[in-house]
Amino acid sequence: MTLLVGAEGCLGHAVIAAAAGEDGLTATSREDSGPYYVNLETPPDSWRLPDAGPGGAALILAALTDTAACEADPARARRLNLEAPRELARMLAARGFFVVFPSTSQVFDGSASLPGPDAPTNPVTVYGGLKAEAEAAILGDSPRSAAVLRISKVLDAGNGLIRRWVGDLLAGRTVEAFSDMVMAPVSEIDAARTMLGLARARTPGRFHLSAARDMSYFEAARLGAAVLGADPGLVRPVSGAGRGLFLPAHAALGASDPAPEPEEVVRRAFELAAGALRGGRT
Repeated sequence: MTLLVGAEGCLGHAVIAAAAGEDGLTATSREDSGPYYVNLETPPDSWRLPDAGPGGAALILAALTDTAACEADPARARRLNLEAPRELARMLAARGFFVVFPSTSQVFDGSASLPGPDAPTNPVTVYGGLKAEAEAAILGDSPRSAAVLRISKVLDAGNGLIRRWVGDLLAGRTVEAFSDMVMAPVSEIDAARTMLGLARARTPGRFHLSAARDMSYFEAARLGAAVLGADPGLVRPVSGAGRGLFLPAHAALGASDPAPEPEEVVRRAFELAAGALRGGRT
């Protein structure tokens, strides 16, 4: 059995798509219905979990990933990104599951280029700090039955920023994009496949998934304009300085596996978002 906690989000949908045709994928619900229930906002003694069975693994995708929301309400962020996931991982391990826990490049401050999985963490955001604590706690509690996958940036067709850019560019409207904010994007399907691979292999430890190098948001928007056949001049560079944003010098992570080129990921996200938008108009 592969148990998916957090099936309702974009990454959960990608895992379901990546596992299509495979037997044994089961999801919990955050609504108190059905056989298996997990809502990180509710007490752990209300959760209903199955037993793992032979080779069972669980993916804990439920989290508060909005960095601004984490900064605004650090107490709630701590419950949803540290305390509840740690307790859930303990409960799952006790039932025989190998746990896969996705994390973030924000466990680093972005000052170093391509930090490896064993590099010391030094977060500067609430979200990154809680993820770093959760990583250490989950691996400390179950060192032989847990894997952490740090993901630099998941970029998919449902991303709100990409969808807004696509809509504006197709309508001939200008868009503003940060020239001093970088990302190292990976596709949601690659993130899903990597997590499922870790679940199947049951290899404990820390792992990285990242694009091969950084790309600024301005560069991504300009590429998106070209993909859409829009005027690149519609994309205007702006600075994120003074806006209370996390502006790392580097976002890409060091990884042992071949990493995708960021242009490939951005191009795919724009093409899929444009297809969805155009399809919705017919």
